[in-house]
Amino acid sequence: MKHSLIIWFAGFLLWVSPAVYAHSVPRTEDGTTPVRLAQVDRGRYEAQQRFNEAGAKADRGDYAGAIADYNEAIRLYPQYYQALGKRADTRLKIEDLQGAVADYKAMLRVYPNDIGVYHNLAKAYFKLKNYPDTVIYTGEALNRNPGMIDVRQLRARALVRQGEFARAVADYNEILQNQPEEAAVLADRARAYQRLGDYPRAFDDFNAALQLNPKLADVYAYRAAMRLDQGSNLAALEDGDQAIKQGEKTALIYFVQGNARFNLGQAAQAEAAYREGEASPFGQAADPDDFDYKLRADARLNQKRYKEALADYTEALKLNPSYPEAYFKRGSLRVTIEDRAGAISDLRQARQLFTGRGDTLNAKRAETLLVKLQAAPTS
Repeated sequence: MKHSLIIWFAGFLLWVSPAVYAHSVPRTEDGTTPVRLAQVDRGRYEAQQRFNEAGAKADRGDYAGAIADYNEAIRLYPQYYQALGKRADTRLKIEDLQGAVADYKAMLRVYPNDIGVYHNLAKAYFKLKNYPDTVIYTGEALNRNPGMIDVRQLRARALVRQGEFARAVADYNEILQNQPEEAAVLADRARAYQRLGDYPRAFDDFNAALQLNPKLADVYAYRAAMRLDQGSNLAALEDGDQAIKQGEKTALIYFVQGNARFNLGQAAQAEAAYREGEASPFGQAADPDDFDYKLRADARLNQKRYKEALADYTEALKLNPSYPEAYFKRGSLRVTIEDRAGAISDLRQARQLFTGRGDTLNAKRAETLLVKLQAAPTS
């Protein structure tokens, strides 16, 4: 009886385990699974061996050797899902972004519902500065799991880079509804509000972020930049000092301080800050945004480096075509260099954008300069 029971139980396991396995492992289009390779033909067994060797090499930091072994494993078994994934991750690590994209897409052809692959593909596209595809693939991940905070945050950042600030705010709102004490997300939403010209909400978010974590150096820097744009030079300097005290090392904070000093008539101190800015890393993680270019342009304008200032304002506006302060400053610069047509175009754009924000004071400033320019005789 005991012997019969054992035989029955073994038979049950043989019958049930494939069904359980089928639900736990991704399946390819022809119904096979891309793991347990040692149980099938010799080619798949050899692919498993090369996969293991690749993992050991990657652990030692030999990424080129690891990729060579993953290549061989995939050659032996082209639908080897795990090898595709590991090769893609390794390529992402060594900044072979196009190679990583190709591998992640191959994985989705094998198993089109892998949320992690959609996320990694979006990360690769973000690094490539392909923001439309970043939005597409983060959207695919969120369609399958709306609760993925890091994916939603990545989409929001891509939306900001595309100039879709209101959509970015909606994503940040969703994150903060579930995690209201995420200081970094509050700071990111503040910058989106700033780009929308909603300065009260931006200040509220910056302040809330710093209450949660008073050591966030970059948040002091961002708030300083906004205060400078609002004409609060002394407050900008205070935030700048705090940012540096907390370890902020990017060029932005020194250009903020230099421009504030210049506005206060402190020319020598402004020049010292500008020298620090030119010697410092440009942009967070070497990825400058519209604010970085605008602040450096202002510094170069103050130094009468007009050609460089013009180039920086243009870069800021490429990144954010709805940046009225940049249009206003570039228009003012073009008045100085006697580019009348360019100045009129920029000032009209600034006036329109300030008016759309409800910023009547700055719209009037642009209008006054525009009227004066148009009334001046042409040579």
